[in-house]
Amino acid sequence: MRVRVSDGNNAPAEADITIAVANVNDLQPVFEKANYTFTVTENTDCSIILGKVSALDPDLPPTANQNILYYLSPAELRNFSINDRSGQLTMKGCLDREAALRGTMTLYPRANDEGGKGHDADPATVQVIINDLN
Repeated sequence: MRVRVSDGNNAPAEADITIAVANVNDLQPVFEKANYTFTVTENTDCSIILGKVSALDPDLPPTANQNILYYLSPAELRNFSINDRSGQLTMKGCLDREAALRGTMTLYPRANDEGGKGHDADPATVQVIINDLN
């Protein structure tokens, strides 16, 4: 921008000014899908990769604060793990259909953009359908 000033008595002076606006990390990450569904067979598909959840940070342009970290609750970590950088979900062992409510387990993975408090994504819903093995 070019600024011109004058005091009314002397010749006006002009100068070029550059204004740099820094991005503020004010938006929380958003999961690409609200609901994910994965299917396994009980007592067969053990310790396998279920799939992946993914979130995006709408703050633009990209900054150092856009490293999205994924996590599960302590209760969910009994049966599942999540790669904190990629969002890859893995089972920690075999699942028993009869031990799960209606043959389904539900997880609520969360994501954080390392931007400080209040920047957690609303959790996604992951349904793990456990097929019966007769």
